Amino acid sequence: LITMSKSTEGFLSEDFDIVIKLLLRSIGQKSVEEGIIKQVGDEAYQQVKRSLGTKCLVVLDGLDEIDIKRQESDEWLMGLIKCELLESCSIVITSRPHACQELMKEANRTIEILGFGDEEIKEFVQHSFPNDTQSAETFLQELEECPQFYSLCNVPVSLVMIVDMFKKLKCLPSTLTELYKRFVVMR
Repeated sequence: LITMSKSTEGFLSEDFDIVIKLLLRSIGQKSVEEGIIKQVGDEAYQQVKRSLGTKCLVVLDGLDEIDIKRQESDEWLMGLIKCELLESCSIVITSRPHACQELMKEANRTIEILGFGDEEIKEFVQHSFPNDTQSAETFLQELEECPQFYSLCNVPVSLVMIVDMFKKLKCLPSTLTELYKRFVVMR
């Protein structure tokens, strides 16, 4: 996300002057506000807070990694979720869906990212073999013949791992255990 914001071709560079990404697990016992100030500095934070023509995106990554009682007691975080603070900023909060259901009722919009379906798997595989349709077809064929691997492919990171393995071995391993062992050895 931050890399894209710095790119002249990235979509964020056109929409935002500043992108603040805070890994919530890294703030320790600080409040979310203190974590942001530590990351961007007090002067930049005050500029964003005063909305001096700054288009800002705040990404709070991993809300589920903060204890629920701590989330509820952090008034600044609650104000942010309710869009009462940093009104000129766009706020993105990431979390596992099960972990923050009550808090997310306060948000004005929620988006759930689902895993890949059959069409997305096929599209991803075709993009993974841009100049080699034969390998893409062979991979999809082997995947269909191996339901234990196919069932993993709805999770994008698992699909990346399986495609990567296939590219290196030119075939799929015979078991899940072998897949994981080979992947660890290859890394």
